[in-house]
Amino acid sequence: MYPRLMPTLNRTILAGTACLLATAFGAVLDPNLPIHDPSRMVYDNGFWFIYATGTAGIDVKYSQDKIHWSQGTPILGSAVNQNYWAPDMWNGKINGKFYLFYSQPTGAFGTKGARIGVIAMDSLASTSRPDLGDIITTSNDTDYNTIDPCPYYDAAANRLWLSFGSWFGGIYVMELDPATPTRIVSPPVRIAGGGGFGIEASYIHYRNGWFYLFANWDLCCKGGQSTYRIVVGRSRNIYGPYLDKDGLDMRAGGGSVFLGGTADEIGPGHFGFATNGDSDAFTYHAYVPYSAPGPARLAERNIVWQGDGWPRPDFPAPPVADGNYNIRVKISGLGLAVRNESTDFNREGHIEQDALSTNRPSLAWKLSSTSEGYYSIQNLATLFNLQTAGGARDAGDFVRQAPGALPGPTDGQFWRLIALADGSYQVENVRSGRTLDDYNFLSTPLNPMWQWDWLYGDNQKFFFDPLPTDASKPALNSAAIVNAASFDGSLAPGALGSLFGSGLASATVADTFDHTVGSFATAAGGTTVTVDGRLAPLTYVSPGQINFQIPWSTPVGSPVKVQVTRDGVASNGAMILLSAAAPSAFALPDRSAVLTCVGGTVQAGAICTLWGNGFGEKQEPLQDGAPAPPRAINTTGQCTLTIEGAVAAVQYCGAAPGLVIDQLNFVYPAGVASDFGQATATLTIGTVAARLVVPASPR
Repeated sequence: MYPRLMPTLNRTILAGTACLLATAFGAVLDPNLPIHDPSRMVYDNGFWFIYATGTAGIDVKYSQDKIHWSQGTPILGSAVNQNYWAPDMWNGKINGKFYLFYSQPTGAFGTKGARIGVIAMDSLASTSRPDLGDIITTSNDTDYNTIDPCPYYDAAANRLWLSFGSWFGGIYVMELDPATPTRIVSPPVRIAGGGGFGIEASYIHYRNGWFYLFANWDLCCKGGQSTYRIVVGRSRNIYGPYLDKDGLDMRAGGGSVFLGGTADEIGPGHFGFATNGDSDAFTYHAYVPYSAPGPARLAERNIVWQGDGWPRPDFPAPPVADGNYNIRVKISGLGLAVRNESTDFNREGHIEQDALSTNRPSLAWKLSSTSEGYYSIQNLATLFNLQTAGGARDAGDFVRQAPGALPGPTDGQFWRLIALADGSYQVENVRSGRTLDDYNFLSTPLNPMWQWDWLYGDNQKFFFDPLPTDASKPALNSAAIVNAASFDGSLAPGALGSLFGSGLASATVADTFDHTVGSFATAAGGTTVTVDGRLAPLTYVSPGQINFQIPWSTPVGSPVKVQVTRDGVASNGAMILLSAAAPSAFALPDRSAVLTCVGGTVQAGAICTLWGNGFGEKQEPLQDGAPAPPRAINTTGQCTLTIEGAVAAVQYCGAAPGLVIDQLNFVYPAGVASDFGQATATLTIGTVAARLVVPASPR
């Protein structure tokens, strides 16, 4: 665990146990198993069953070990063109029955004519599989499309829901009667998509107080040209709103990419929760590269639940060592560079290819890996990071350079490197799920790079050629200059930050406070940190991590350079962009903000203190590195706090007296209670808002 300024989350990410997963792609459970739109796997009497789209009834597969599968007898039809789509079943029996939900088109492909029905079974091996009939039907006159049903059952409450939907109208959820599942208890409610947005294949999973909505974006059914990606959002309520990592509602285009096409898996789709030994996992289908439209293959991959509660697919450890590289495009043999060697990312930030023999300074790049297995890719000439333009997620968006520590979401600056059989690598953007791509397959110098769906082309494959490095120099990881409270990239003058790297200091110094001058020292362990040339106060120093304060006079809105100097030797620099405020809160291991409430209890009417960071400029100037005076000094920006939508009465928002952090005193609002002890809050200072998790009273 990294040393922190207050008790907070251990950021060491859990490592999934990959019993079946030995490569960069998911374990193909049976390479000879053709399947499309697979259901989750359900166990009954010694066998696992899985159901899938079929052209002559509902396709059935069964297995004793989940790896080797046999073909079962189709359900509901034997004639060719008797199409049934994307069936699914709850993990076990509901009121003594297995219910298999299915959809069937009743109109031409590309129209809203479809129906959802349900089959009841006492045993999954039984030949008695009566169809209970229709649950809901649609036509071109309805707002939604009744395909891709997915059940969610709350056994404790004996309540049953069904999600469904597609491009036509989006994803909906409705409650059914678990005793008579053809009876609708409550009408459908839209929870994602709409307006022709390309979404389908919903799946709802509950974990630790959150409902997670998985779905697919973009195009299926095109074989090796499929562009399916799995996305995810979450909500405290099964009816939503489902928000992504950026706080965007999935009804308005939100959705964080969970899995895009990788290695020899094209167009992954139809998430189904599973277990793999002691690890959570998921099943899905994916196409073979260059394959024609038709059945895909069934695969399984482990899930890693991150400290912030969000899931990510498990991949092997980062396959390329941190260091300096030329990045060479396979199709052209040319190296990546920054257009015109520009250090003005606002005017010219495009990434292009050029001959390595030109020896352009911007042909050199630095790779820094993260604990999640991602990389930041920093240009050593401009000190900016490789990212999709503005963090955009669309195919065809050009790839550019930008400073680190951007306000708001920064996962557009993180990339996953996936090893391929020929020694090259796929370079996948974490935010978009799309791949670094040589524009239009051109092999000419100065051709730009963009992002595109992974299709296994040589224009999407890259080689990393190592460059010599000076091991005696301190090395700064640009991706890991973060807010010391929230550990995201948002920073502001006066905020405490953390930076990471190697060889940053000659010794570890945990207490850097200089009592003779009454402030934190600007040199410790043989090390100094400068921000835009200004010496930064240091609150903790070690060879791998430095905690420091952004000097109050550092300008906002333009990139500034951060650099470490150890024993007179300067590190590589990194460019960051500061905001006027970067509101955040120090947190407990469960990620809820540290609150100190009068009486010791979080409850309505209690006066509570939130310990924060990055609240921005104060009404009186503060000295770099010095604790705030023992009196109230407010922020210049107006502070507001809402908890689950309820407005909290703010009593004080400013510097914490006697400390170098910030403080928010407020009255905990009424009407906030939770079964899981946490609530979602929004702290706004001036025009900058941040989402927090705060403790809540139990119901």
